[in-house]
Amino acid sequence: MKEEKSSHIARRLFGLIAPLKGWVIFSIVCMAGYNIFTAAPAYYAKDIVDTIAYGDNPELKQYFLVGIGLMIVFAIKGLFFFGHNYSVGHLVQSLIVKLRQQLFDHLVNLSLTFFTRSKTGDLISRFTNDLHVFQNMLQVGVTGPFRDIPQFFLLLSIMFYRSWQLAFVTMILIPVAVFFIQIFGQRNKIAVSKRQISFGGLSSLLVETISGVRVVKAFGMEKYESKRFKAANDDLYKNHMRSVMIDSYSYPIIEIIGAAAGATIVAYGGYLIINDQITPGDFTSFVISFFMLNEPVKKLNGFNLKLQEGFAAVRRIFDILDIEDEIVTSPNA
Repeated sequence: MKEEKSSHIARRLFGLIAPLKGWVIFSIVCMAGYNIFTAAPAYYAKDIVDTIAYGDNPELKQYFLVGIGLMIVFAIKGLFFFGHNYSVGHLVQSLIVKLRQQLFDHLVNLSLTFFTRSKTGDLISRFTNDLHVFQNMLQVGVTGPFRDIPQFFLLLSIMFYRSWQLAFVTMILIPVAVFFIQIFGQRNKIAVSKRQISFGGLSSLLVETISGVRVVKAFGMEKYESKRFKAANDDLYKNHMRSVMIDSYSYPIIEIIGAAAGATIVAYGGYLIINDQITPGDFTSFVISFFMLNEPVKKLNGFNLKLQEGFAAVRRIFDILDIEDEIVTSPNA
């Protein structure tokens, strides 16, 4: 079975999603609204801080108005999140149901020769483990491009608008984070591929042992089968821990890069305020935007890891769907 390129897999997935384009559009609209109302507090923080900093003491009712405004902003943000989350859930589940049915319909119509050559546990793992991994990829694969990436650029625009000097300092460190994200993604792709193969082997061994337990008992092969299962189980553990290791050290590395950027911004921002190049409100708005920017960056790191896992899983599913039956029945048989 020839390995498909990621671009070809993506085109096939778009073909499956095309009938659900109405839900896709609704999801994008909700995500756009969510991004705008997420960034709103960071944008308007400047006016509030500058009003207090320059001695224009507002009346108490104005503070209440600000509080009510924040409640309204977060309420609308919550509505957009609900619409986006529900529509994404509907899209993902509809696609999984369709793909699961296609896989079963194709599998059940293949000849006995195919089942003789194939391991039962490996086939079952396509329905269980691979579809589950693919579902997780879809969950973040939809929100990654349409929510986190626009949110990233929206917050970055606010940062440049408030202080281009501080923004350029930040931009120096962002490529470093992107570089590490790419490395983590490539390493995780290899680890996930090995893990899925190990899971298929373990499932096959389990099915063979249980279905042939009478033979195992008759020849006293319990210890032999136990050793085989332990070896396969240990192999799956090692491959799974490789993915856990990559996920575990990628998060703190991205955090350290963010902390280094934050420390630089605080020091340089203080210098700009002292020299009257920016106002305290500009600095506050910038810092809020910067720390809010960390969230989509970290999610994009997870998005890249999940994307590699998902493509490895769906490739195995498409490998089965692309198998042509060796016995073709005549239409008029």
